[in-house]
Amino acid sequence: MTTESNLPKGAPKGLELSDSEVAKARSEGAKEAVKETAKEAYIAATDGEQAGDVSGEKYPGSEDIQLWSHWIDMPVAEFEKAVADKDRIADEKVAGLLKLERAGQNRTPYVKALCKRLKVKSPYEVTSAGPDYTNDVTSVSKL
Repeated sequence: MTTESNLPKGAPKGLELSDSEVAKARSEGAKEAVKETAKEAYIAATDGEQAGDVSGEKYPGSEDIQLWSHWIDMPVAEFEKAVADKDRIADEKVAGLLKLERAGQNRTPYVKALCKRLKVKSPYEVTSAGPDYTNDVTSVSKL
C-alpha cells in the first residue's frame, strides 16, 4: 500500500493508493506522454498541417503580378472589360491585382470589378490588405 510518504510531492494528504493503482496511473501517464510527443513530432514534420487540412493560398502565383500591374492604371470602363475577359488574364493574376489595388489606391469600381470576376463577396476572401472601405472615385461635377 502506498502511504503519504510514498506519494509525489504536492499530492493531497490522506490519499492512499494501492501499488497496482500507482502502477496503472504511471502506465496511463506514460501512454499519454508518448501520444503527446508523437503528436508534436507529427505536427513539426508536417509544418503544422494535419492530415486532411486544406491549406495554402487560394490563388497561388497571385504575388507574381509585376507584368500586369499597369492594368490598374487603365480607365475604369477599359479595366472592367479587360478583367472580365477570362482568356486575357488568369484568376491568380486577378487576385494579385486585387491585392495590389487594395494595398494601394483602393478604388471602389476597380475593387468591385475584381471581386466580380473572382466571384467573391468581399475582398477579404482574397486579401487582408486595405481598410474596411474603398475610395469612391465617381465625379461630383463636370470638372
